Amino acid sequence: MTHRRRSPRALAPTLTELRRVWEPASALGRAQSAWEEVAGAWRQALGAHGSYIVERTRPVSLSGGVLTVACSEAAVAQTLALESERVLEALNVLLSGEPVRRLRCLVEGAG
Repeated sequence: MTHRRRSPRALAPTLTELRRVWEPASALGRAQSAWEEVAGAWRQALGAHGSYIVERTRPVSLSGGVLTVACSEAAVAQTLALESERVLEALNVLLSGEPVRRLRCLVEGAG
């Protein structure tokens, strides 16, 4: 009897589904997951600049419709603020529940 080896399957869809099970049910948890999905769209829309920005940002809180995002550099925070309408639109398409109305960009280590 011969055994046929099955070709490898992509792991990403399985990990994405598991993550949905494990992520916190909070609005911030949903925003953090959606942020990564928006990041993919940013990379496409902004090219190399999109990856640069995505790698240097991290959502840290969501309260009263304001998503606070930690940025590693002032230039990244400024770019994110300038692009906030586009980011908010993409986030709100992915999120259910109360919409995110504003981004608050903070530079980590500043202060």
